[in-house]
Amino acid sequence: MTVPIVISTGMGRAGWLGDCLESILRERVTVCRPRTGGELGAIRMIYESTHWPRWLMLQDSTVVVDQELFNIVDRINGPLLVAPRPSMYLAVYERQVLHAVGIPDVPAGADRELAISHETEWMDAYVAAAQDQGFEVPVLFPLFGDQFASRTEQRHGRLNLVLENEYLRKYKGTWR
Repeated sequence: MTVPIVISTGMGRAGWLGDCLESILRERVTVCRPRTGGELGAIRMIYESTHWPRWLMLQDSTVVVDQELFNIVDRINGPLLVAPRPSMYLAVYERQVLHAVGIPDVPAGADRELAISHETEWMDAYVAAAQDQGFEVPVLFPLFGDQFASRTEQRHGRLNLVLENEYLRKYKGTWR
């Protein structure tokens, strides 16, 4: 089964979104722009507005280098983290696991530290809920973390830490 692709984005991020969308050569891509909550808001929007049993979520600051990434994801059953925790919300989300763990509301105007805190705590809870349901939760790219960054690069008005491998490139602005 072809896993739907969701791109999480926000206001003022047209450059990032354009780069991301240009790199994806698949028909089924949904752009999700939540008003609040960042990536958790995007997860909640997709959960509430679709009946998809699972989907792959990427951030708009992600560029797909090799389309084979999607074939790999399609072959793996169950939840999947693209990167090690904290995984930047890059993951395949399973509806039944989301139902069990719940999706917290991040308050409007919450600062970035709160969002990052939610990422770490919530992703840990998501993985635990998946394991409670009998899923293994593999990490597709275990070396796709800050400590393995290839370089920094100025892009779209900010200095980014660049994480990359043969399949994916992630520009990360909140790495300091």
